[in-house]
Amino acid sequence: MKKAILVVSFGTSYLEQKKESIDPCIQAIQEAFPDWDVHESFSSSFLRKRLLSEYNLKILSPDETMEQLKQEGYTKVVIQPLFLIEGIEYDKLLALRNQYHEGAQVDRLQEVILASNIRCKEKLEGTSEEKVIEQEVDKAQRTKMKVAVGKALLSTQKDYESVVKEIEATYQGLDTDILLLGHGTTHEAHVSYAYLQEMLDATILNCMVTTLEDRCNLHQMPFKNDTVTIVPFMLVAGMHILKDVMGDQEASFKSGLEALDKQVKVVQKGLGSYLSTRQVYITHIQKVINKL
Repeated sequence: MKKAILVVSFGTSYLEQKKESIDPCIQAIQEAFPDWDVHESFSSSFLRKRLLSEYNLKILSPDETMEQLKQEGYTKVVIQPLFLIEGIEYDKLLALRNQYHEGAQVDRLQEVILASNIRCKEKLEGTSEEKVIEQEVDKAQRTKMKVAVGKALLSTQKDYESVVKEIEATYQGLDTDILLLGHGTTHEAHVSYAYLQEMLDATILNCMVTTLEDRCNLHQMPFKNDTVTIVPFMLVAGMHILKDVMGDQEASFKSGLEALDKQVKVVQKGLGSYLSTRQVYITHIQKVINKL
């Protein structure tokens, strides 16, 4: 039986950040599940094209990888997203799972039977209709896959507790305010950021959760210190940190905070480099495997 874990991230075009935040997650998953083949995929077509054009590095899309796994005869696949919340990109993976999971392919045999007459005439002339059906049914059975999708980083109470605990331990020595900066989403899963704030309020940190879309609300933040440290709450601290956060343009977070007479520091460290992040993903994979 061939088994695979498909690790999906949105991606990055910064190879150094990939090495620091994505690759450690993949390596940890490989070490935790040595009997499973681990494959990597980027969901962003823009980033895949950029890596290919700039570095000649080809990374398949989730759809392309699933089709490849099917053609190679894998019968069990766990799709584990490196997403932080279960938003729009996560919903796409659920839809992808439904395309390949054996339970969602019940009608395929009926389609095979209906098409068999045409195949007999056009492709397998001289072969009986019964033989064609037998061959196609056998092929369909052999390519059946059991597919499941693991949960995102912040899915259970324990997930939040694990991540918040490491954030507190990592930054408790700072004598500054902390601005925990996430991507944000228009999906209903945006409420995850509010719950994360509640969890952080119970720590010793003066930590405020915000997102890239909330740049205009900086003046409403309850800052207590003259210095603010921006900590990315993103898998990879790549282009957003370099451009949207620390750029000199008026719309950057750095400029917005300086307009409030704040000194700005930034931690260019993605969540993928945190031990707790990798452990949470591994736990989610194990739960899926136990049920698959």
